[in-house]
Amino acid sequence: MSMQIAESSLEELWFGLDNPEQLGIKAAQSLAAATAAAKGLRSFPAAAMRAMQLLSNPDASIAEIDKVIGQDPALASQLLRVANSALYRPVTPIGEVRDAVMRLGMKTVHDIVAGVATMGMFQDKKGVGAGFRRHSVGTAAIMRVLTTEWGKASRVPSAFLAGLLHDVGKLLSVQVGEITYDAMPPDALTGADRVHLIERETVGYDHAVLGAHVLDHWRMPEIVVRATAFHHEPGSAFAEDGEVGLYVAILRMADAIDYCLAASESLDEAFVAQLTSGIEAQYAGFDATILSAMWPKLATARSELAGQLGA
Repeated sequence: MSMQIAESSLEELWFGLDNPEQLGIKAAQSLAAATAAAKGLRSFPAAAMRAMQLLSNPDASIAEIDKVIGQDPALASQLLRVANSALYRPVTPIGEVRDAVMRLGMKTVHDIVAGVATMGMFQDKKGVGAGFRRHSVGTAAIMRVLTTEWGKASRVPSAFLAGLLHDVGKLLSVQVGEITYDAMPPDALTGADRVHLIERETVGYDHAVLGAHVLDHWRMPEIVVRATAFHHEPGSAFAEDGEVGLYVAILRMADAIDYCLAASESLDEAFVAQLTSGIEAQYAGFDATILSAMWPKLATARSELAGQLGA
């Protein structure tokens, strides 16, 4: 696992502003309080954390990894479900944790473990929280398909995890209770780039920066933390160029596609045309023809993963 983001870098996660001090003391105090509350509400599962540490160590033995994950039967079961899904397309079924590690690799298994363990912390969510969870799962499936089908998996290896965790700040905010999502306009909750603006007006920070701080505390990969932080500030992400920009571009496309598929799984050519004319698709190199051809796989993968993760 990469080194975690230093405090000075975390300050850059404030909405992508050039001058974070513009937000004022009140907003900083509000975020600090919400972050502390979120950390206190949820401790990351011990078995998953230990497994992630081992999976980040190239010298760790498969037997030791198998033993640690096996200590949490629910975690092992969900790992195998995802490993056997269309997202990873095993030629023959993967029946054991050790097989998953050998066939998918430690990095992939690390991200699956990290993702399913995090989502497992929010299975009790009802109402708006359940909707946020479904959207996260859908975005993860879509982002994985976008990268594999378009030959970008090697450049965006944590696509699944980035998609799954990008809105964890919303799930945490529901628990902290400082933001009342039920009071927001319904159309704001079923589309991209509305909720975070209301959050900022209400409490001075948004779910992206809250999620990034807590994910960093949970020792998630640095690129996932940064993609989470910047997914509503594409200009800042693209200005950094390279890895962060590509992750954010594909994440924002997956985000929008999931909302479209939630309304209807049928191909919406007008939506595809609009999406592929945007800066994200241009940055990542997607075009309408390719995205339209992928549509059935996107819909199938989204539906399948939702069933596997109980979303």
